Amino acid sequence: MPRPAPVVEPNDVDWMIVEHGGDLRAALEVSMTEVERLRHELALASLAVSSGFTRGWQPTIATDGITQG
Repeated sequence: MPRPAPVVEPNDVDWMIVEHGGDLRAALEVSMTEVERLRHELALASLAVSSGFTRGWQPTIATDGITQG
């Protein structure tokens, strides 16, 4: 008796690719634009929040793209 195919749950990456008609380049460009927008928002938020409120913690963005504290 053949085994049933595994059920693959769609994820955000699959959704993004489908939303762009299978065009991986377009999906990646939109994702990169969103990352830059979020980096800008993080920079603005870090200027607006006092270090006393965050107990001295300030967000930083590492050159490898991973936000660190």
